[in-house]
Amino acid sequence: MTGRVATGARPVVETILWEGNVRALGLPDRVEVARRLGCRKMSLSPHTLQTWRADGLSLAQIEDICGEVRLAHLDPLVRWNRGHHPDDLSPQLQEFSTTSQDDFFACAELLGVESITLPAIVAGERATPEELADDFARVCDRARPLGIRCDLEFLPYWSGVRTLGAAVEIVERAGRDNGKVLFDVYHFVRGGGTPDEVLDVDGRLIAAIQLSDGAVQPPVGVDLVHDMLNSRLLPGQGQFDLGRIVAALKAIGAGRVVGVEVFSTELDRLDRDDLAAALAVAGEGVVADFLDGGPR
Repeated sequence: MTGRVATGARPVVETILWEGNVRALGLPDRVEVARRLGCRKMSLSPHTLQTWRADGLSLAQIEDICGEVRLAHLDPLVRWNRGHHPDDLSPQLQEFSTTSQDDFFACAELLGVESITLPAIVAGERATPEELADDFARVCDRARPLGIRCDLEFLPYWSGVRTLGAAVEIVERAGRDNGKVLFDVYHFVRGGGTPDEVLDVDGRLIAAIQLSDGAVQPPVGVDLVHDMLNSRLLPGQGQFDLGRIVAALKAIGAGRVVGVEVFSTELDRLDRDDLAAALAVAGEGVVADFLDGGPR
């Protein structure tokens, strides 16, 4: 990895409402939260779209409800590599692992998204870095004619791509201009990452950033996957060294889309207004640092 500190104008950074924050809300309330946060983009999963359509919403109705807020990011494409093992996932994640690559891309094309997430759910012994790079490159090639960026997400659990460095290696091996890294602070810290490690990375390779907080080490006996999906904290409420991590990401010019992403049963209990207020306060301390007064 070759670190490159940003010396010129930073790229335009936009805020995004990651779906994890609003998973308990319906579409109209999600859109209103995004508007209150000044987000012009939201993420969603194919499963969520299927649910909305099963409830009777047509694509035209969905687009009408969204208005100026774009469904811009589709997450997650689990079945992208030869070593994926969705059968080993927790029940809470199973519903997101059943979408085939063909169905995922059909959904992406239908919505006209600009980016997708490829979480590295792969057993380390089932695929080498070279094989993963080949698989990632093939998805990037499939996505390019649709104008879609592919963001590889490293994961500290049940993954052969556990660290930022490992994700960067695969993206660099793949060598595709629409292949980038998604940087989730939660996964970075829980995987043992440090702010200084960020400075060793070419910031142009990190396209999407997800910000949260929590305990650096979870309590003994806690189910790690359950904690990841239900017990994250809003930025500023935990022990993560967010200030230095954000400063490092800014220094290398990382991030095209940035937002808070907190999977939390506590947030799930909040109504739309209280949730929007909580996310706004959290974002003031970290998301705003990326914007530099530019467009949101």
